[in-house]
Amino acid sequence: MRQHIQSLIDTTPGNVAVFAPSYALLNSIVAEAHFSGVRMMVEDRNWTKQDLDQVVETLLEEKKAGRRILLAGVFNARLSEGVDYHSGALDAVACIGIPNSPPSVLSSALKAHAEDRFGRNLAWRYTVSQPAINSILQAMGRPIRSIGDRALIVLLDRRVTERTYASCFPEDLRMNESSGTQNQPAILHGGFSPKSNPTPRLE
Repeated sequence: MRQHIQSLIDTTPGNVAVFAPSYALLNSIVAEAHFSGVRMMVEDRNWTKQDLDQVVETLLEEKKAGRRILLAGVFNARLSEGVDYHSGALDAVACIGIPNSPPSVLSSALKAHAEDRFGRNLAWRYTVSQPAINSILQAMGRPIRSIGDRALIVLLDRRVTERTYASCFPEDLRMNESSGTQNQPAILHGGFSPKSNPTPRLE
């Protein structure tokens, strides 16, 4: 995963965001690693509103100065949902894993109720897989704030190609699948070509 993230950094002209299902996973994969060509900013639970308001300004200032930032956050947290990355603050996003909620009494009760009403297959989709994919879609949309925005998306989890999760994505969403980083630069460079249509990339 670190190799894929570094490849995305190497072939992206601006700032890159990375989102993971938990702070523990974010720290083990991203925060504890060294990525060349960028300065890292890692989300902190203790950030204030003032800290969050400064994030986009810092991204834009660094981009204007020819420097780049790797912004690391968590699905369903403030960086993946509560910040407006306007004016092209982000050029690419990497989504690590699938943010399934941990089992709980409430989730079990909700799933049992959905099974009684919709059947087992739809209950799983409504209470487990669709909410998780919605969180990914929310993170994927962070760089796209206006009709003219373009960005590259890398999904780092093979399970998104499985029927359980693939059916939860919009029907018109096109993806390019790859098992390694060897051909990543060509696909990524193509995403920034004016004549191409950037599509999410899954690993």
